[in-house]
Amino acid sequence: MIAAAIFFAAASSLSADEKGSWFADPQEAVAAATANDRRILILFTDPEHCPPCKRFERETLSRSEFEAFAKESLIRLKIPCSLNSGSPVDPRLAPIARLLEVDAFPTWWLLDAQLIPLATGGYIRGGPKRFIKTLESTKSNPRIAKLGEILKAEIDQIQD
Repeated sequence: MIAAAIFFAAASSLSADEKGSWFADPQEAVAAATANDRRILILFTDPEHCPPCKRFERETLSRSEFEAFAKESLIRLKIPCSLNSGSPVDPRLAPIARLLEVDAFPTWWLLDAQLIPLATGGYIRGGPKRFIKTLESTKSNPRIAKLGEILKAEIDQIQD
């Protein structure tokens, strides 16, 4: 019964993602990534007050080339942050930002389906082609595999 609920939650979330939207809930994003064996792109951003966030969104993330790539290979999780406080708007997500050492915006992390970090960065000039190339060229690093276990524990503790 629980497995079926998780499956249907992941399936309904994936269909929303296939429409080009980003997940807002880390638990839903993890369930979809696990169920579909996809990597997760987490974006910490303040698109209202952060000029580099706006540029990254406009020049890369909203372009059809990136949207097509993401639809086929990523689960996307957007965590809105406050440039003024330097932390997520939703305080329940602050431990994730601290664990991933987010100290500037935009910051993105690429994780595999088991939440093992593969890459991180910020605003990348060059549009979708350069960003896609960066994401495709990542490989797992066994030295940071433990961080995936810690991150999973933090996400599991988020209460609605």
